[in-house]
Amino acid sequence: MLSEGDILDGKYKIVARIGSGNQGTVYAAKDLRLGMLWAIKEILLDGEEFTGDKTQMIQAEVMTLKSVKNVSLPLIIDYFKTEYAAYIVMEFIEGETLESILLRKKVLKPSEALHYGTG
Repeated sequence: MLSEGDILDGKYKIVARIGSGNQGTVYAAKDLRLGMLWAIKEILLDGEEFTGDKTQMIQAEVMTLKSVKNVSLPLIIDYFKTEYAAYIVMEFIEGETLESILLRKKVLKPSEALHYGTG
């Protein structure tokens, strides 16, 4: 797990933890060269090497996000890995998370769900 102030790949400074889920943890990070704010998804391998299904899943996510253009999906900026984690650097999109919307509203009408799914 990363902490505020950690530097990744010599160019991304962790500013805050945004959230986490089944696949990893997302952080806000400042690009030390460009001054831009990005979202970085950290996917830990729990001591596994980068082989097999987990590597394929990570690469599939990167390739899918890279190829799809939608205002609801972030642009992929960078991708790199270390011995036990992979990092996907993405466009930082301001807004409320789907989790917080569901906690607040409890249930979404189909039209609302479609709106959140398509931007």
